[in-house]
Amino acid sequence: MDHSNHTDHLGRLKRGQIHNEITGRYMTNQTLQSIHFEEFCINNLKIEGRIEITSSGLNEFDQLSFTISYDSIVFTSSNGLQYSISGTKTKEWIDGYSTPENPWDDQFLVSGECHGINSENREYHSKISTPLLISRSCEFILAGETEFQVENESVFYSFGDSMCDNKGCYIRNGETNNFEFGRYSFREKK
Repeated sequence: MDHSNHTDHLGRLKRGQIHNEITGRYMTNQTLQSIHFEEFCINNLKIEGRIEITSSGLNEFDQLSFTISYDSIVFTSSNGLQYSISGTKTKEWIDGYSTPENPWDDQFLVSGECHGINSENREYHSKISTPLLISRSCEFILAGETEFQVENESVFYSFGDSMCDNKGCYIRNGETNNFEFGRYSFREKK
């Protein structure tokens, strides 16, 4: 196995392997996609664990639905700090399914919850309280709400009003604050 870093299109350094096994076609009920990592790192952050995606086929609204299970995913930094995630999410393909030639009209609703240990070695629990609206044509979450709890501290996040922007708000200790978010980070808006 090649243990040297390679730069991806976003400038991240990656090394190792991701194994991806699929049993059947994605639109078939009970098709399983199993993903696991072998000595895989992004910017020297090691990733271990397994992700399983199970197709539930078409739901009562003729929308393709998937269940995504995160089985003890562990992230280890180069200085030894670890954090983890386990949980289950459901992803419903609500728009664009009938136009496979145009992926940019695809929209999804994501719901579910997860838990684990953060990089400060504190237990957390996160639940999507209103399904997140995701579009392939926008890099930001369009709408939805999540609740995030670390030990006895809770924060409620709202991701906007279906507009393709990075604006949202969070409520902590009864106080509402606006924020802007990127693909992987949050910044409080002043």
